[in-house]
Amino acid sequence: MKGFELCFNGVAMKMAVEDGIVVVFIHVFNSNKDKRIAVSGFDHYLNKKISWYDTELKLGDEICVKFTDIDDCSKPIQVSDIKSRNELRIEQYNSLKESLIKRGVL
Repeated sequence: MKGFELCFNGVAMKMAVEDGIVVVFIHVFNSNKDKRIAVSGFDHYLNKKISWYDTELKLGDEICVKFTDIDDCSKPIQVSDIKSRNELRIEQYNSLKESLIKRGVL
């Protein structure tokens, strides 16, 4: 299967998801308070969010990413269900409704 090999400070990880519609993200954050690298993905076939890696970045850290064939993936650190678009809309509706009730509009 196609996937990514990430080498972070000499430690290699392989990320891909077999079968299904998959999106893999490699996030590099650099804000005043948060400097991180995180690797996650979505398996839309199984309706799962997968996280492989999440750590703080420091000056001098080395990151290498290669798109390649992957035989076996690194073990994820977390796998969770993805909410459907309708579930998210219902949650948003209920949150907005509650807010309007508290303000006395409804």
